[in-house]
Amino acid sequence: MPTSELSLWRHSPTRHIYHGLKLLQAGAEVDRAAKHLADCTDFQNLRGNRLAAILSYLQEITATNLHWDAYRNALEQLAIGVEHYRG
Repeated sequence: MPTSELSLWRHSPTRHIYHGLKLLQAGAEVDRAAKHLADCTDFQNLRGNRLAAILSYLQEITATNLHWDAYRNALEQLAIGVEHYRG
């Protein structure tokens, strides 16, 4: 990635979804992972179209990937958490 684009990853919704998954994996509550997304992304504008779409896509493409077995439950939890988060 070119140096000029490194800061884009810092603000990427996908990056923050992965961080939310790691929080859940470490034992955090769903509200904590959803709050991370709310705090670090343009949550209200991204919630219904981008965040939900990325989570749905990850659930779909990882359904048969054994390496994602550990995250399957967290993906479902985070999708529900994003949908219902009230902040």
